[in-house]
Amino acid sequence: MIYAPVGGFGNHIRWLALLDHGYTLKLNDQLLTTPTEKIEFIKNFVYCQDRTYHNWLQFEFIYRLELNSSLLFTHEMIHMFDECKMLVITCDPEVAHRAYVKFAPLLNNINEETFLKMVNKQNKMCIFAEQYLDTVKCIDSTNLFQPTLDNTIYNDILTFFDLDNYYSEAQEIHTLWYNLHLKAESEYVQSQLTI
Repeated sequence: MIYAPVGGFGNHIRWLALLDHGYTLKLNDQLLTTPTEKIEFIKNFVYCQDRTYHNWLQFEFIYRLELNSSLLFTHEMIHMFDECKMLVITCDPEVAHRAYVKFAPLLNNINEETFLKMVNKQNKMCIFAEQYLDTVKCIDSTNLFQPTLDNTIYNDILTFFDLDNYYSEAQEIHTLWYNLHLKAESEYVQSQLTI
């Protein structure tokens, strides 16, 4: 299981983990077993050029239920205390805010201050969970928002879930994701200038 705060890049981390040959995915009536097959699928249906700031969250949810049967992803802190292996993600609240506000400018009907406090509280819960639960590993996703996939973060994911290293394939996916984030930011800014 993966837990991350809103804007904490948890869904992206899940896609990186699912590249492993140990995960077989059935998506759009396609059986995806190899990293190459998964990369092609992600390029065409997940991190594709049709993805924009105003449909980003729709793309996040298209395959969520199917992927949850392989590797559960949640924003709900209550799941931190389930008795399963859980990667919990912390993220600098400002980075999470910047990542999320372009997709949901109303921040799910809360103000910026409340959003930042919420992420900070979730970060503290992640650190607490790692200290007291043997099944929990906490990683900081703040450094994911850069063009090059952070090798330390990637290796922490692999080590915790006992996955094989597909760094070059993961970097390819990460580059698509990062560039789409930049594109979405630009689109969002342009949309605000025309208001």
